[in-house]
This record gives sequence, C-alpha cells and structure tokens, in this order.
Amino acid sequence: DARWNAFCAKRDAVDAEVARLRKTWVNPTTVDASTAERVAGKALDHEYNLFELLRRPEVRHAALAQLPGGAADLPTAVVEQVEILAKYQGYIDRQADEVQRRASQDDTLCRGARPLHRGAAEAHRHPADEFGPGGAHPRHHSGYHLLAAGASQAPAPQRFRKSRRRMSLAILLDTGLAELDLPLPGEVRERLLAYVALLDKWNHTYNLTAVREPTAMVTQHILDTLAILPHLPGGSMADIGSGGGVPGVPIAISQAERPVTLVESNQKKAAFLRQVAIELSLANVEVVEGRVESLEGRSFDVLISRALSELPEFAQMAGHLLAPGGSIVTMKGLYPHEELAALAQPWSVRDVVALRVPGLDAARHLVLAGAAA
Repeated sequence: DARWNAFCAKRDAVDAEVARLRKTWVNPTTVDASTAERVAGKALDHEYNLFELLRRPEVRHAALAQLPGGAADLPTAVVEQVEILAKYQGYIDRQADEVQRRASQDDTLCRGARPLHRGAAEAHRHPADEFGPGGAHPRHHSGYHLLAAGASQAPAPQRFRKSRRRMSLAILLDTGLAELDLPLPGEVRERLLAYVALLDKWNHTYNLTAVREPTAMVTQHILDTLAILPHLPGGSMADIGSGGGVPGVPIAISQAERPVTLVESNQKKAAFLRQVAIELSLANVEVVEGRVESLEGRSFDVLISRALSELPEFAQMAGHLLAPGGSIVTMKGLYPHEELAALAQPWSVRDVVALRVPGLDAARHLVLAGAAA
C-alpha cells in the first residue's frame, strides 16, 4: 500500500545517504582547522569519513555541507533518520569502549587482589584512585574472599560478566530498533531483554528453541518478531503452537493493549509460558495448555504462527477460531509460492510483505490471509 511504499522509499534513501557518507573522506589537508572547528568542534587530527564525524553528538547533518562532498539535498525525514542511525552508532561505540574499559578494570582487580583477613584488610587501605574513578576496594566485591593467593588469572566476578553481557544485548536490541524505525519505551525494552534471559535460562531444561546464544535470540526471535509489528492487524490474537513464546510474547510485551492467547500443547513449554507471564507481569497474556480444539467456542481477530505448519494446513486447523473479518498471519522465510497456490476456498491471500530483519541475512516474509469476500 501507499504507507509501505513510502516506508521503503525512505529506507532506501537513508541507506543510500549512509553509504555516501561512509565513502566520503576528509582529512587535515582537505579541511582547514577553522572549518573543522565550526563543523566538528575541533581540528581534524587524521582522516575521517563523514559518517564517523556525524556520530559525534555535536555534529549535525546540515553542517557537513561545509566539508568537501558533504552537501546533500534530502527530505527532512531522511536527514533525521540518518542522524538517528549515526548517533546510535556513536552511542554504541562509546558504550563498547566503556564495556572494554570496565572489563579491563575488573580483570585488574581480580589479578591484583590478595586474600586478607578482615583485620589486615582494615589496616591496609588502598587509595581509591588505584581502582579508577568510582572504583571499589576489592574486599567489597562479592567474590573477594574466594580469590586464592596463586590465582593470578582469576576470572572477573560473575555479576560483572552478566552485567557486560546484558549491556551488549541492550545495545544489540537498541540498534535493531533504530534500524526498524521502531521506538519502544525503556520499560518495554527491559521486558524484552528479561524474556531473553528467561528463554536462555530454561532452554537447556525444556528445549524451548534451537537457538542457544542470547545474542542470536535477540536477532532471530525478538527483532524477527518486532519487524512484523507495523503490518499486524489490530485486535485480540492467538499464537497457535507458541512453543517458547515466539512470536506471541514479544508482541504482547510490545503491545500491552492487545489481548494475546498463547496456545501450546506441550506441558513443559506451557508451564514456561505461564512463568514468563507471571515474572514479566504480562496482564494481557493468557496461556492455554492444549491443542487448538481446546479453544472451541472462542474467536480471535488475529491467528498467528511462525513454525507450526504450512498456510493451507494452518487455515484448515485453526480457521474456525477466526472472528468475522479477522486475519490469519504466518511468518515465513522465502516467498512461499507453493503454499499460496495451495490455499483453497474459503480462504484467500490478502497481502505478502517482504521484511528486513536487522542482523539477519536471510529472506523473511509475512503472509496475511482471511476469508474470501
């Protein structure tokens, strides 16, 4: 439709401008010090591409026109999105540097700590600046008394490793949301990351997903689901064959106003889904342990599934649960030519949307179907 075409045109224009900025280089010999100070706040000390300069908080896209090759006549919406991407990348780079700095600091603390009795520890005060700004004395770390005298290569305390991993997942999620042009409140992002943590924690016990790494879960489960949000019809939803909760849980977290029913016949997986709803305080989520037949007499505006079955089978199995005017939605990889051709009356395809999932180099399509008019 017109909105989708406009979105694609904007996305392509943003990608083209980012690529142009990355290929345009300036250096101290091509830009004099006064011009560099007006644009970037200080003289250039080496060669930069324009996207690198735009990452800086103080640099605006319009100011780049003062540099060689920096001028561009673009719609305001495109310029704003390019700046958002650049600032996000700059933020991510600074956070990554901070993570590395803290990791080095933590490792230094662990290597330098000595096992001391409490009396000796009180007597031997280390200057605060030995541990960096705001650094804590090693005896205040939870793992201090476990450090052996000969453990020169002791690992960083587990709580620091968890903190660094959560920070990297948050950066990955925020980057993906920026690419999707999908702003979500901080509370929603925190719940999405908490869901990933629960999925990772219980996956080894319940075999919830074949994806084992939390970073891959963010890309293949969270961002893969969030990419469909702009195209979903409104109203109540049933996620048929929910498994570990994808796509139902990320949708319920992101759209708290939408009632979401997670249907799962596996007892252990259904128990996990109930625990997720409790721990994440998802008041809009209902878990039904059983097969589709257990929902007899109920109806939903949207029936969705990601990996349950092919579209014709899904429509035949669950179509009786669809409210009048409702939609059957399936998440697919490659364009499902054969499935669409096999869809029979009373069902018809309404739309097939090509998706781009940040960080995922694979085809993704969203199929929307319903009762033929």
